[in-house]
Amino acid sequence: KQLQGKVRAELAAMEPSTGLQAIIEGASSFRTLQSMGDFSGLFRQNVSTLAWHPIKSARAFGKAMRATFDPGAAAKWDEALRTLDTDAQMLRDRGKLHLPEIGSTGIRAEEQFMDRWVRKVPWLGKAISASERNMTTLLNEVRASVYDDWVAAARAGGSDLSTEELKRLGSGVNALTGRGAIPGGGNWILSSVFFAPRFSWSRFQTIYNATGVGTGGSAAAKIVTKETRKALIALTLATIGLLETAE
Repeated sequence: KQLQGKVRAELAAMEPSTGLQAIIEGASSFRTLQSMGDFSGLFRQNVSTLAWHPIKSARAFGKAMRATFDPGAAAKWDEALRTLDTDAQMLRDRGKLHLPEIGSTGIRAEEQFMDRWVRKVPWLGKAISASERNMTTLLNEVRASVYDDWVAAARAGGSDLSTEELKRLGSGVNALTGRGAIPGGGNWILSSVFFAPRFSWSRFQTIYNATGVGTGGSAAAKIVTKETRKALIALTLATIGLLETAE
């Protein structure tokens, strides 16, 4: 698995850049350096689930920290996530839950930063890869765990777990953990202008999901609405608590 990820990354790096891509890559390189080592996976994408699922988040963070410095451990956990429970993984795939493989690039990365130039600097390339392993391991572990819980709740609520129901659950978890679904697939263009368009879009999606508007009353939709509301309430209370402590 680790070798496959390295091969994909090397092949992507060998692809020639167009003039527009070269300009975008130059801008994206600065954003890559800015996000490197800032634990944005924990405190930005995962902030809502951190408040509502602190134990899940803590366990995932422990693995993520080791993955930062141990590529072998990252690859091992990545493979285990997909193979230990094949039935669960099948439902995740059907629901389009975003679980990028370690070392993945391009459209399957968290944010599509086109930054091959900066990755060619030896020590910077290694540091960026370590930061990516941290984020990917953390978010994959949290997303899979939360999604599995939502699937179980939907099944208990009478859902037939159709593909559409599973996609609704997957979209809800993706949005809650910072992976917004940008209409039209124009993320690579937006990434050249904005820092993290998928994350920004996910915040609007999460708020919309919490309203329960347009859900159609399905079991999966009710789970998404209820759990998203709980996460936002937990985040609000945690923020108030931190502010009061700081005073």
